[in-house]
Amino acid sequence: MNEMRTGSRVFKREPDYGTLRSVANDNPCAPSAIVPSLPRGLDEVVLRALAKDPDERYHTADAMLDALEHVAENAGMSITSNV
Repeated sequence: MNEMRTGSRVFKREPDYGTLRSVANDNPCAPSAIVPSLPRGLDEVVLRALAKDPDERYHTADAMLDALEHVAENAGMSITSNV
C-alpha cells in the first residue's frame, strides 16, 4: 500500500542483500514525506503496518481496515467496494 501511494520502494537497495538488510534494520519514512498531500492519519496506519516488532503491527486485516476507513472518513473519502 505504501509503495502504491508514494510510487517508491520502501526498502529497495542495491545489491539485493542491501534490500534484505534494509528490511531488517531500517525504519521506513512516513509516506507524507514523499507525497505531502496524503490524508492525515495515513502515516500512522502505514508505519504501524510496517513496524519491526510484530506486537506493534495490526493483529488482523480487519483492524487495519478499520484504521484505513477511519482515515478515509476523516478525509471525506469513501472506500467501499462499490465506489
